[in-house]
Amino acid sequence: AEASLSPDGANGLVFIPYFSGGLTPIHNPDARGIYFGLNLTHTRGDLFRALLEGISAGTRRILDTYREVDAFPKKVFAVGGGTKNKIWLQSNSDMSNIEQHICKYSLGASYGDAFLAALALGNVKKEDIFDWNPFDKTIYPNPKKVYDETYPHFIKLYEETKDIASEISAIQRKSI
Repeated sequence: AEASLSPDGANGLVFIPYFSGGLTPIHNPDARGIYFGLNLTHTRGDLFRALLEGISAGTRRILDTYREVDAFPKKVFAVGGGTKNKIWLQSNSDMSNIEQHICKYSLGASYGDAFLAALALGNVKKEDIFDWNPFDKTIYPNPKKVYDETYPHFIKLYEETKDIASEISAIQRKSI
């Protein structure tokens, strides 16, 4: 609820969401999470909104990787617990400028894995996924200039701090 009181862009607060390393597209197990730009005027709502927007920026980075190789996804399908958070859903669509379909059953990735296995075995056709787990709502992007302003900082912040994160990761491994 408090995140809804924070404006898009979280009042200039940027969050890097790598709590346990970063997977696609950075493939860096030493990446670490960062709040950057924090000042005394930020609220708990700003912190939470920045967290959601940081995860959305990570999604955009993945989609940008596709776009760099001339693959242009027109929509994504969302499942799991995150689909219950309206701010995060809208942030994902807005940040990446992509339509997002919310599946009726929020069973997570294992459901998709089971479908892919059945597809590989020839037990189902690709189109059958819409019978297995139809989507019941769509989030349309409302591209916001603020995300185009903050996204380059997200990328630069990761790049500029990855060596420090690696050193901190080494310290953390020693203390485990």
